Amino acid sequence: GVPSALDFVEITAAGTYTVTLQGAGAAAFLTIGGAGGAPTLAVQGASAKGNASLRVSGGIDNAGAIRLESTEGVYAANLTLAGGALVNRGAVAVHAGTGGQRLLSGDLRNRGRFSVDAAVQFSKSGGVYLNAGEFIVEAGRTLSISGASQVFRQQEGSLKVRGDLSLSSMTFNFDGGAIPEKPPLLLNTA
Repeated sequence: GVPSALDFVEITAAGTYTVTLQGAGAAAFLTIGGAGGAPTLAVQGASAKGNASLRVSGGIDNAGAIRLESTEGVYAANLTLAGGALVNRGAVAVHAGTGGQRLLSGDLRNRGRFSVDAAVQFSKSGGVYLNAGEFIVEAGRTLSISGASQVFRQQEGSLKVRGDLSLSSMTFNFDGGAIPEKPPLLLNTA
């Protein structure tokens, strides 16, 4: 059946496949990928169900792939973690698709690949976003992080800013790794 907010959800079966969430979904904890599995979870806004949102109360362990996207119109595709973090050892891709809001509300521990190919907002009071993998903001796209004691930590790996990284009333820590391309950082401390 369809998981509820109390369920521990595992998308770990062997093979390469996509599980698509349209509309609203919830889980207590989510595991994607594992031994022999290369699954993708698509959180997809579409005309059939409208805006898409996934709310996970505990955290996400991703060794597969996650896509935030829309099809067939301007629809949101949002991911909220009420507790825990999105631990990414696989790939997370934020796509523009046919438009609409893209939002990550939760802590992030990236040790895989995180790519931003749409305007996206990271928004969590006290949110911590750690990059120790590959983090890419593509040309013509903006990642915005603003307010409420949020911290982006570039710990190791690479931060490639080809578009814009808009930071406001938050902290950016460079602890290691590389920012190999000339980053067009937009900083506002007001």
